[in-house]
Amino acid sequence: MSKGIYHNSASLKSNCHKYDAYICGSDQIWNEWFVLSSEANPNLSYYLDFAKTDKARISYATSFGTDKLSDKVVNLIKPELQKFKKISVRENTGKAIVENMGLHAALAADPTLLLKRESYERLMENKRIKEHYQLFSYILHENQVTAKAVNDYVFTKYFHADIDKKYNSEPIGILEWLYNIKKAKFVVTNSFHGAIFSIIFHTPFVVVPVENSGMNDRIATLLQAVGLNGRIIETFDEVVIDIAINQPINWDQVDERVCFLRDIAHDFLKNALSK
Repeated sequence: MSKGIYHNSASLKSNCHKYDAYICGSDQIWNEWFVLSSEANPNLSYYLDFAKTDKARISYATSFGTDKLSDKVVNLIKPELQKFKKISVRENTGKAIVENMGLHAALAADPTLLLKRESYERLMENKRIKEHYQLFSYILHENQVTAKAVNDYVFTKYFHADIDKKYNSEPIGILEWLYNIKKAKFVVTNSFHGAIFSIIFHTPFVVVPVENSGMNDRIATLLQAVGLNGRIIETFDEVVIDIAINQPINWDQVDERVCFLRDIAHDFLKNALSK
């Protein structure tokens, strides 16, 4: 695998030619902002425009971070996507965006799901971690009224404010973040990866979609795939929240579905990387 680090589009085009296959992947790298503004001018690095045409271009579980693209961006990226050997995305809306260009896209699980929980637990071995939070409230973005209301309700009704702690927004490191999701009694989140690591560590959770955003389909696609649609709280409703909290999660069934997603991912990558 490559060891070089390239800091801009020009360095990629000048230096990154010695590989047989190029894979772009992970979360919102196909976001409109990156395409139009990341280097002050249109930048197609995340669409692998620097790779020679005889090399394999592959996307793995990539995300647009939105449910629709402007015509300007579509016109920029379509010629590059047509050069891909295989395309996979992580949400149904991303699949629809690609297919609306007349191309094929598979659905693939986030790369973090391809590792088992033991891989993450090894990262935390022999690490000194601060006292953990009983309610891990991992809520991104400002003015998330519904998420805050759900979070406050859960803490007030199901926790003891005098002895239990909830995470708000104080700075913590990556290992502390993993440790707290693993150790929490419950997770309230609007984060895609907050949901993923709750699943990996078998921590009961609910997801409150990000308000006024087109990025929520990543979570909906994931939870549908593992049979946990009921963990999504769309509006503040005490009855719905109570049902979600008191409904046990069949983790054996969830694990079976995650293993199935891993098998699909491995098959996709093997096929994409074949000669």
